[in-house]
Amino acid sequence: MKLVVACLCALFALTWATSCPRVFNLGDNDIFNHQPTKAGPHSSVDELDSNDKLGEMLLAIDSVFGTSVCYWVDSGTLLGVYRHADIMRHDHDVDLGIAEADYEKAWTLLQSLDSSVYSVENWEMKGEQRHLRVSSVNSKKHLFADIYSYTVSDDSVAHPWSMSGSFDDFFPLRQMKFSRVLPQTLAKDGACDTDKLVWVPSRVSRLLAQTYGQDYLTPVKVFDWNTMSYVSRGGDMPSYPLVSLIMPTHQREQFIAKSLELAYRQDYPSLELVIVDDSPVSLLEKGFGALFDSYRAKGLAITYEHLPAMVSLGIKRNRAVQLAQGEMIVHWDDDDFFRPHRVTSQVASLITGEAEITTFDHRYYFSLKEMQFYLLQRIENWGPHLGTLAYMKRLWAPLELNLMTGISFPNNSVAEDFYFTEKAIRAGARIKVLNSDGSHVYVRHYNTWNFELSKDSKYYAIEEIDVPSFMPMCDMHFYKSLDVETLKRSSTPINHFANEDIDWDCEELKAKAQPSSQYNCHYANYFHASYLGMYSSAYTSAQYIRNSGQYIRNSGQYVGSYSPFYSSGQYRRTASKYRSQYRKPSSVVKSKLRECIEGNKQMNAAGDECQQAPVAAPMSQPDMPVATAVTVTPVVMEW
Repeated sequence: MKLVVACLCALFALTWATSCPRVFNLGDNDIFNHQPTKAGPHSSVDELDSNDKLGEMLLAIDSVFGTSVCYWVDSGTLLGVYRHADIMRHDHDVDLGIAEADYEKAWTLLQSLDSSVYSVENWEMKGEQRHLRVSSVNSKKHLFADIYSYTVSDDSVAHPWSMSGSFDDFFPLRQMKFSRVLPQTLAKDGACDTDKLVWVPSRVSRLLAQTYGQDYLTPVKVFDWNTMSYVSRGGDMPSYPLVSLIMPTHQREQFIAKSLELAYRQDYPSLELVIVDDSPVSLLEKGFGALFDSYRAKGLAITYEHLPAMVSLGIKRNRAVQLAQGEMIVHWDDDDFFRPHRVTSQVASLITGEAEITTFDHRYYFSLKEMQFYLLQRIENWGPHLGTLAYMKRLWAPLELNLMTGISFPNNSVAEDFYFTEKAIRAGARIKVLNSDGSHVYVRHYNTWNFELSKDSKYYAIEEIDVPSFMPMCDMHFYKSLDVETLKRSSTPINHFANEDIDWDCEELKAKAQPSSQYNCHYANYFHASYLGMYSSAYTSAQYIRNSGQYIRNSGQYVGSYSPFYSSGQYRRTASKYRSQYRKPSSVVKSKLRECIEGNKQMNAAGDECQQAPVAAPMSQPDMPVATAVTVTPVVMEW
């Protein structure tokens, strides 16, 4: 085989003008099959967009060159493709190489690119070294591809600015996987094809070692959570604590494959997916075991448990958190769309200690029935989208352990996330509301939260919009292929109403009420944007007064302290009469509350004396159906 390749190389060198020195039909030798690692988080949604545009640019150039121009991925781009099958997160350009003999042909072909998307420059016309540049026209940052013209001889391939080596180091060219799902890329069959191929030099490892040193696989820049950027490595590798995505599901087979795919696309490197299913027939019996195994083989740990009886959504969430091995929990609804930056954007504040809970606001909705996207502007008292919760696992505790306030999900199938969040906030947890910015699209069909969008609602404003630019065409193809009518539930969820202990005014979610299309819910003040502040501005505003470890919420909903007194389980805020009586506490009441807190006591009903705080009795929880979990140890990805 080596002799055959050597002869081919010599032939290619002699007949460059009419033959491209690539490997064709030589079996497995033409494609590198090494296992790349995840590239790490994008620093922001803008960086994700930039990375997508660079990927689109590379594939657009690959398409126009076809078999007419021999190009290869070069320099830093080659390093990223070899390490991660991707472009490195901190790169804002693409490096490619071509043979000098192909320069004019390449210049001609590049001019066929869509001029509304790309501009093309020939630096030779500026009196510079032979060099072509393709730039993105519509991007926030200057994104471009540099195409270097190499001098190729029988024994060497050289460029003054870039990599150099022997002819055999570069040729024959081979292919390497470039695994990206790009917004405007659609496979012929509509599937999201993540394994695209790009051309690379024959001896990649040798060239990278010559250019970047023997430790070329070790990154010189690492992700810093405090600045949300890549910085020069000071010695320690970045920390990626395990995050558990919890996905309760019930007869949603149409969404399972897509929900796994969206989880795998996440740019956060250390994930597990926990699925709790109470469908009549398990997903394993329906043949999904092979799909689970395929993602496990690619590094996504999956735990699946089938419950023998139907339970409420709250109970399924409790079971999923109980099975989770991660330090942080992220709710992963099986039918919604999530961009690759979703997990990173939500856990960032948890990792830095800025908050214990994060959630998105309501922004993008997609109606499957109408195949229509909507942009929502919340008004009045709707609050954030608590279906997108992320939180430290330590906030959750089985009720029988009675930790903090025994914070877990109630035995309800509506607003169970609201209940959990409200309890956590009352126990001292801090919440940060994020702009979803497309990281989450709420997909509406026959959802558990049953209401219809109305353009005439006085509680929110909606605007019909086209398919957002961030939505991959292949994902849209998936949603269009769904049989929406089969998503109707065959049975009503268990306890399909809100828990009575929630502090809100939402009659249509009470046990015997009928849901209203207007959904007239008045959330507690600490969920309202004027108190929380979008993007966590509330934590630097006068809404919260923080002084020597104590803080007062001026909404009157809660006055608390960070003393061990709260985590010891000695104090319980369960008396609704205190919440209603002191909704807007006077300075005298607030002073008395401080005094009581400092003395590890609670205030009496009259608001004028402190008394010993009783220990609350454990809350009861319905029995959990017995089931056997199929658990795989999570794989912590290094990059």
